[in-house]
Amino acid sequence: MAEPEEIARVVLALASDEFSYMTGSSVLVDGGATAGGRSIMPAGAAPPN
Repeated sequence: MAEPEEIARVVLALASDEFSYMTGSSVLVDGGATAGGRSIMPAGAAPPN
């Protein structure tokens, strides 16, 4: 689980002038949990519908 400060850093970066050319994108902030097909859902949890 991300700490609020980790999410805030991403929000600040996206709001900066350095990201002004980036539009219409989703940014996944999960610390790499979903990289390589790993699931962040607890074992035995049903996926959302």
